[in-house]
Amino acid sequence: MIIIGPPTSGKTTLGQFLSDKYKDLRYTSLGEITRGVKKNTSLGRRIADLHQKAIPWPADFVIEILMPHILECHKKRRSFILDGAPRKMDELELLLPFLEDNQIDIQYIIHLYTSEDVFFDRLDLDNSGRKKRPENIIHYKKRFNTYNKNVKSMLTILKSRFNAYYWYRDTSLLQPASLTKEFDEYYALRESI
Repeated sequence: MIIIGPPTSGKTTLGQFLSDKYKDLRYTSLGEITRGVKKNTSLGRRIADLHQKAIPWPADFVIEILMPHILECHKKRRSFILDGAPRKMDELELLLPFLEDNQIDIQYIIHLYTSEDVFFDRLDLDNSGRKKRPENIIHYKKRFNTYNKNVKSMLTILKSRFNAYYWYRDTSLLQPASLTKEFDEYYALRESI
């Protein structure tokens, strides 16, 4: 399962909800993985450097980080929820051969959208209601623009490569509980067929 959407669209909320409810689904996000990396390792230092510079991560670096987690799920015959990757065409171009070489199928493509106005409203505050630091906002604005630039092409390629269920929601006006309830009903219906 791949969840595609701009920052603040609800990817993490939905992915974590599904992983908690359905034990055979493992939630995997680039953010979750990189937060678990020790800062004193070469990988940790490279992640810190990229964060500090607020530049897009190289595609090969992103896929290199994700591959072991996807393979672990595949070897254990568990399904995975991939949150937030691929974000760019070059990431998708590296991810697809990896999935095909390892005979890993994508069964669901979830496309979440949020308007730019709502994105900036949600982005302005962190989870505790405090104003975010300006450098974080600049970083997320770049990510939002990168996402918008690439999403249509990526979805076209994913839909053509995988015989997957496609589910789209505009989350601009949805509360997290509504989003998770709607997809949960859809998922339960599809899995019962």
